[in-house]
Amino acid sequence: AFNEYKTSTKRPKSIRQGVDYNVAIMPQRGLLYDFSRFVPADNPWMGGYDYGRAVTSYRAFINAWPSDGPRLFDLYGLVAKKSYNAFNPIDHHWTQETLISVAKYLATRLAATPVVTALPRRPYQIFEGRSNIQGLSYTRMFLRECGVRQRGIRGIEYRTIGAPIEGFEAGTYVSVIGNSNTDSVRGFTEWLRFELGKAVELDNENGHNLHWAMFTLLHDQMNVQDRPPASVLQILNTWELGFSQVHGSHYELIAALNGQCTEAKAVAVVEAKQTTSGTAIWRVPALPPGQYYGQIQFSRALNAEDHRLMVDDTVQPAGHRPYEYVYARNLTKGRLYQFTRKNETRIGMSKTLYLPLFTSNGDVWEWRDQNRNPVDERDKMFVCRAAFSL
Repeated sequence: AFNEYKTSTKRPKSIRQGVDYNVAIMPQRGLLYDFSRFVPADNPWMGGYDYGRAVTSYRAFINAWPSDGPRLFDLYGLVAKKSYNAFNPIDHHWTQETLISVAKYLATRLAATPVVTALPRRPYQIFEGRSNIQGLSYTRMFLRECGVRQRGIRGIEYRTIGAPIEGFEAGTYVSVIGNSNTDSVRGFTEWLRFELGKAVELDNENGHNLHWAMFTLLHDQMNVQDRPPASVLQILNTWELGFSQVHGSHYELIAALNGQCTEAKAVAVVEAKQTTSGTAIWRVPALPPGQYYGQIQFSRALNAEDHRLMVDDTVQPAGHRPYEYVYARNLTKGRLYQFTRKNETRIGMSKTLYLPLFTSNGDVWEWRDQNRNPVDERDKMFVCRAAFSL
């Protein structure tokens, strides 16, 4: 009784040098079956739920995926087959059966991409270990908030052996940017690594820190360690990093996969100039034909933070918003991008912004956050030639 949807056929236009970026969209529980049939219409939480409208919205979301965005894997058809058994009964995580099916499916799709095909094979073996309890944070929350002792979800611990599992050389591995569905307790990366037969390293963050895992990859591995992956697989739920607006974080990662744009590497260094309208601009000079990206080095940390979405016992200050963004517009294309950050002193990305790929016809970038995050001539943009195109 469930609709079958094929994975999107949208592919990057060209990948000229070993970098690839893939996003897998995980549909939520409410998209798999019409649970409103079991809920009174006056239920304050779910009584007004419209299953048909939700599925239509999801399809619109997938169909609107931008052609210059990452390669898209739509998991709806695969997960919908599992119906009520797709998710754990007490929380929003996949069951381990679903998780393993998704890992096998994505391994098959990634193995068909030119970049991953070219990576050396690794002789991984997978072993089933002891049983474990998954979703402990939920059982503790039920007990603390409701006084209800909930039985945890039991799963199996998996391990891969036969080759290293982290610390690979630049351009030799696949990086998984994940959430709690992909953590090591549930075994997603272990099964992906085994089925793919390639080096896979996990950059995971639990608790709905939506961009935190991405920033760890961008800053630590790409910039500090100077070992970018050959391919990136990002696992997202539908509420994470949507494209209802042009969200800068995906495009930022696409640009950053080209590598850190330092002054020594740059083909142009551009200072910020103030405008009479109260904004600031970086005016890129005319450059030879090709694609470029910009890396802005700020003199101070940006006042922009991606906050956790989990229930917080602390009282938030008045006017607090769950997300804090900064905005930059490509005036040449007329396109506004929003970016966010994780404000911790050890993360250098709070002083760095990668601008999406742009062409060489003298693009002008406008800073739209001058009141909250003022920039001046010290905040320079380094412009580098892009090694690949999406």
